Amino acid sequence: MATAFLVPRDNLFFAAARDFEEEAPAPDDAQRAVVIINLRDRLQVGRTFMGVLEHYSQALQANGGKLYLVNVSDPIYRQLQKTVTLQVLGADSILPTSGLYLGSLQSTMVAARKWLAAEANQAKTE
Repeated sequence: MATAFLVPRDNLFFAAARDFEEEAPAPDDAQRAVVIINLRDRLQVGRTFMGVLEHYSQALQANGGKLYLVNVSDPIYRQLQKTVTLQVLGADSILPTSGLYLGSLQSTMVAARKWLAAEANQAKTE
């Protein structure tokens, strides 16, 4: 079980989205991993990046993990709603921007811990 917090440094369109995917921790190697991607101060992402999110989330899910997006602006949330990306990640994995920089991160960490605890409890009962 591991948690990673990622902050993309470049734009999230076309080739830069693929670069992000290559630089992110490999989701295939971790069991029950939680990855949090901070999208603070971004108003738009490209369709390529949404595909990267879908692929990455599915790879994490295959190993019992979960992807969270934190500090998601309203315009990006609307983009996600128009695609299958929101369904793949799950609405509970998308946390909006808050007024406090660390407030959103803290909320996401609490949500991730609760999710991990629930998954651990479910695994015990199976």
